[in-house]
Amino acid sequence: MEVTKQITWIPSYGKELELDWLKNMHDWMISKKRYWGLALPIWICQDKNCAHFEVIGSKEEFKEKAISGWQDFDGHSPHRPWIDNVLIKCPKCGGQAKRIPDVGNPWLDAGIVPYSTIKYNSDQEYFKQWFPADLVLECFP
Repeated sequence: MEVTKQITWIPSYGKELELDWLKNMHDWMISKKRYWGLALPIWICQDKNCAHFEVIGSKEEFKEKAISGWQDFDGHSPHRPWIDNVLIKCPKCGGQAKRIPDVGNPWLDAGIVPYSTIKYNSDQEYFKQWFPADLVLECFP
């Protein structure tokens, strides 16, 4: 909310709408039981006595921890079905961990679109030319 107050809003009532939304937002589900969408990077050990979960933070970490299926995934986007073919080693017991089948809520996808559009993962020099933005345009009905 503090950052919201530092922004120049055009029209000015946008600030109050944003603050009202932030003050009144509630918890919401981060995942959906769908096939297509942002694959959540959460792997769970398949050993029922362990069931440790691991969150993968980058493509490099993912490749390093993969014990099978990387060849099916490499070169594809991090979506199903390719990402589901990769198993990682459980850091707790050494068993195999498999990705949970859930995908992210569509709002998660919407939140990262600007970063993929300005090539955050593929071209840092290009990204630095465009981030942070001087102007963000959104529509309010």
